[in-house]
Amino acid sequence: MKKISLLLLAFTFSFSYNVFAQQNWYDMMKDHSANVKDVQNAFYKWYAANKPDDTASNAVGEEKEEDGNFLLFKRWEWLMVPRSYPTGVQPDPAVLEKQYQDFLTNSAKHSVHKLMGSSATWSYAGTAAVPTGGDAGRVNHLRIDPTNPSILYACCPSGGLWKSTNGGTSWSTNTDHLLGIGTSDIAIDPTNNQVLYLATGDGDGILGGYTTPSTIGVLKSTDGGLTWNQTGLHYTLQASGPSYYTVNELAINPSNPNILLAAASFGLYYTSDGGITWISVTGGSFKSVAFEPGNPKVAYATTANGGYYRSSDGGVNFSSVTLPSSSGSGRMQVGVTPAGPNYVYVFADNASNNAFFGIWQSKDTGKTFTLMSTTPNVLGFNKGTGSDATQGQGWYTLSMDISPVSATTLIVGGVNVWTSTNGGSSWTKLSSWTNNPYVHADIHSLTYLPGSGSTFYAACDGGGV
Repeated sequence: MKKISLLLLAFTFSFSYNVFAQQNWYDMMKDHSANVKDVQNAFYKWYAANKPDDTASNAVGEEKEEDGNFLLFKRWEWLMVPRSYPTGVQPDPAVLEKQYQDFLTNSAKHSVHKLMGSSATWSYAGTAAVPTGGDAGRVNHLRIDPTNPSILYACCPSGGLWKSTNGGTSWSTNTDHLLGIGTSDIAIDPTNNQVLYLATGDGDGILGGYTTPSTIGVLKSTDGGLTWNQTGLHYTLQASGPSYYTVNELAINPSNPNILLAAASFGLYYTSDGGITWISVTGGSFKSVAFEPGNPKVAYATTANGGYYRSSDGGVNFSSVTLPSSSGSGRMQVGVTPAGPNYVYVFADNASNNAFFGIWQSKDTGKTFTLMSTTPNVLGFNKGTGSDATQGQGWYTLSMDISPVSATTLIVGGVNVWTSTNGGSSWTKLSSWTNNPYVHADIHSLTYLPGSGSTFYAACDGGGV
C-alpha cells in the first residue's frame, strides 16, 4: 500500500490576515481589493529593513526558513502580476466566479459532472524509499477515529486524504478523483465512524492568495471514505478559478453529530442537518473551532487576525471576547480537553513578526482568561546555534493540543515541538529539526492519542506524521 511518507507535496506558506490600513504586506496579499503595486511597494520597503543576515550559519541539511518571507512574496508576485490589470487592480472574484460558472454551464465538454470524476487509470510512480530526514511533503492535520485508535486520517495540502487502519504502518487514499484534493481537516461521527466530513483546501498554505489549492467546500462520506459527496457548503472552482478560499477546521457536536461547525477563510459556518444546509454565523478568516467537552452548548472559535469567539447556544451565535493584553496578536488556535472541561487555551503568534505572542488559559469555559506566558519563542527558527531566533512563522505553523488526562499539560508546535506541564507558564522543547530527538521542522498539527498523556502525533513538513 502507499505510504504517506512518500507523498510529494508542494511546500507552501500562509500568512495570518490582519489590518490593511497598517500597510502590512502579508495582510495586503490576502485582500483582493489591494492594488498589486501597493503590495509590492509595502513588501520591498519592509524587506529592506528586515532582510535576514545571509552570513548566519545553518546546520547541515537545514532549510533556510528565514528566507521564507522573500520566497512567499515572490511566489505571490509571480502569480498575481500577470493576472491583474496594468494599473495593479485585481479582478473582482465575484465577477470571475460568475464567468467561470457560466462557462461550466454552457460547455458540455467541461461540465461539472465530468470535472467531479475521472475515467483515467493511474498507477503509483513515486519514490519507493523514504528520504533521509523526511523532506517529502506536508501533512496539515491528523485525526484519530474516536472508536478505534488504529484508524488514522491524514489531511494533505496537495495529496488528498489518506487513511490508515493499522496505526500508521500503511496508508491508502480514495480522493484522487475529486475536483480538488487539497485537504485541511476531517471530522468523524463519534456514533458512526463510517460518516466523515472533509474540509478541503490548503488551510496552511492558500491564504497568501498566491497559489493552489483552493477549497471545494465540505465533503461527506457515509462509507468510511470510500466515496465522497458534496454538502451544502461547496465550491466547484479549482484553484485556477477565483475562489482562493479554504475550509480550515471542523468540529462535530458529540451529542448530536448532525451539528457541525466549519472554520473557513470566508467565515464561520453551522449546520444542524448533517451538512445538507449551512448558515453563516459570522464573517472573517477563521482558523480553529471546538466544542466544550461534555457540554456542546458551548463552543469556541479563533481567527487569523487575533480574534477569539465564544458561543453559548451550540454554535448558532458567537460573541467576540477580547483576551487580556492581546493587542497585536495574529493567528490564534483554541484548545480544550476532557480532563478539564472548564479549561480553554488560546495560543497566538505576533502579527508583526510571526513569533510567539502568548498563550492564555481560562478556567471558566472560555469566559475570562489569564495570560500565562509570552516567552520563550516556541514558534521561532532554530539556526543550529542552540538558540531560537526572535522571528517566527505562526502564520504557517501554529498547532496545539491539550493532554486528555491533565488539564494543565499541553503541547504546542511551530518549527519544533514544545510542552508545558503548568498550564503554559513555562516550556520545555521536546523535538528539534537539527538535533535529537529529531522531528522535521514545521509542525502543522499535534494530536494526543485518546486517553494518553504521553503519546501524540505530530504532522509536519517532513512528509508524514
